[in-house]
Amino acid sequence: MGAEVTSETGAARGRIRWLQRLAVAAAAGAVTLLLALIWELLPAPLDPNRVAPVAITTPPAAPPTTPRSTPEGDACARELIAEWTRLSPSQRRSDLHLQFLSTTAQRCSRTQPGLVATWLLRLDSGQAERHLHGVADERDNALAPDELARVRAELARGDLVERRTPSGAFIDRLWTLPDKPPTLALVQRYQVVSAVGTAVAAAEARRPDDAPGVVRQVQVLLSVLAVGLVGLVGISLRWLGRSQRDYQRTLREEITARQGAALALDSEIAFRKNIEESISVGLRVVGRDGRLTYVNRTFCTDSGWPIEALIGVAPPYPFWPEDHTDRLDEHLHVILAGEARPSGYRVPFVRPDGTRWTAQVSARALGSGEGWILASTDVSREMEDQRRIESMDAALGRQLSVHLLGEKSGELLHKISNHSSACLQALDGVKNQLKAGRHEHLAEGVRLAEQSAQDMSDTVQRFRPWLRGEPTIEPASLRETVADALAREGRYATAQNVVLHNGVSAGLAPVMTDRFALCEVISNLVRNAIWAMEDIPLTNRQLSVESYVDEDTQQVQIHVRDRGRGVPVALREKVFEHGYSTRHGGNGWGLHFCQHWVERLGGHMAVTDNLPRGADFVITLPLTPPTPEGSTDAPPRDHA
Repeated sequence: MGAEVTSETGAARGRIRWLQRLAVAAAAGAVTLLLALIWELLPAPLDPNRVAPVAITTPPAAPPTTPRSTPEGDACARELIAEWTRLSPSQRRSDLHLQFLSTTAQRCSRTQPGLVATWLLRLDSGQAERHLHGVADERDNALAPDELARVRAELARGDLVERRTPSGAFIDRLWTLPDKPPTLALVQRYQVVSAVGTAVAAAEARRPDDAPGVVRQVQVLLSVLAVGLVGLVGISLRWLGRSQRDYQRTLREEITARQGAALALDSEIAFRKNIEESISVGLRVVGRDGRLTYVNRTFCTDSGWPIEALIGVAPPYPFWPEDHTDRLDEHLHVILAGEARPSGYRVPFVRPDGTRWTAQVSARALGSGEGWILASTDVSREMEDQRRIESMDAALGRQLSVHLLGEKSGELLHKISNHSSACLQALDGVKNQLKAGRHEHLAEGVRLAEQSAQDMSDTVQRFRPWLRGEPTIEPASLRETVADALAREGRYATAQNVVLHNGVSAGLAPVMTDRFALCEVISNLVRNAIWAMEDIPLTNRQLSVESYVDEDTQQVQIHVRDRGRGVPVALREKVFEHGYSTRHGGNGWGLHFCQHWVERLGGHMAVTDNLPRGADFVITLPLTPPTPEGSTDAPPRDHA
């Protein structure tokens, strides 16, 4: 709407300019034509057959005559003096009121043909104060000191003084103004009419009778031309007035449309402001130089910092902990470089009272390209709940293990008790038969005792793999096993801003393995890899688990790749030793536990480089692992 109105305003403005040019051109053309006709008609000699020559005798040197003022001229002068008297001192300095005096002076000149100029004269300096009508010769305006003294003396005796200008072409009539003391005089300048001009006018009046006819023809032509000129100018002015009204109407519509657009914009800004202030997510806007240009109320509430302490601040920001300045500068550098992950990062912040809180921060570029908007969510309580849940899970796992151990032990004891009771009963029967001398019944008793002992041995054999930690081989989906392991470490990865990726193909056929044991191994390796990337840049914190099947060797390889510090070649065997750890405070059980279970599953594990940076732990397992039956080695139960 605003663009349409602006276009209409421009068109109307163009039409007005065109009509103005047309009116000026028409007036100029008419005036030019009028001057041409006058030039062609007036100087031409009259027809000698119709007009007799007139002899005009010009006196040789007629002295100029002093113009006589008319009553109308004197009345206008007194009217100017009366209007000046009615003006207050402040109004006499106003251009608006002096313009009214100028209008009256011009009207006086129309009633007095010889009146050519009117102005106000200062009686202290003899200089013109302000011209009200006409333009006077600068040489004649100023009064010499002696003449000024004479004028002032005569004005003191009467209200009117006459003087002839130095050029002799004009006579000035000076009227005193009723100021006390008088400081200004009203000057009316009249042109001197010579006797030659009077004789010419008389000769023109004595032309023959036919001369007025020619003059009348010229007058008719001039009248027609004047009427045409007035009509053309009037039509042009009418068109110009209509165009101006259209322009003003269009301009008013444009102003109304712009005011409506401004009100709509203000309403939209207020609406968006209300939305921004009502959401529960903290918002910040940073420019290309990292300065904060906007923060909403939620972020100020979460951080505890007032908006005055944040707007316009460059990094390091006041809510950054001093011991994390380097990491947070790196975090901001990633955002300003446009390399931030869509999922965001978890970063620590500090409040004015020194308490810390953790925020999940995600970044998005502004549509204008002049900065980024950062959304922050306080996840401190979430992390506390996470740690509490992990602790509860660990405790529950221990309780479940103890419960399962007790349940299995109870079941085993119950079965052993039943079989041992049957064996004892059979032996009691044999003993009784021996006492009774019935030896033919001994074989049945011995058979029953032998059967009970065998049942007891079978029961122990069935429970032995579980009690000794031996693997349970069954078909398992390798992708689902890896997904379970990544899910276990998901919360820890999120807290460390690590991106996890399951690269195992969904179309991979199930493998024969112990799913629980393999999931524990992969989970342990993933947690170690997350810890190894603690000090690397945020953009490099990525971890992937991938698989590769070798049909020729009937083996499957599982790669746990990180982008951390890597493992030096000299330590690639030592890291699997029991009790050795590269982590401060570690117990050295994790990798040893992983290697033990991989070997129990019939495979082996090694570590190599993940180029260009990081470590690659490789688990190699047979597609058809050997059964653990007959194994007597008990696996260690200590794992990290």
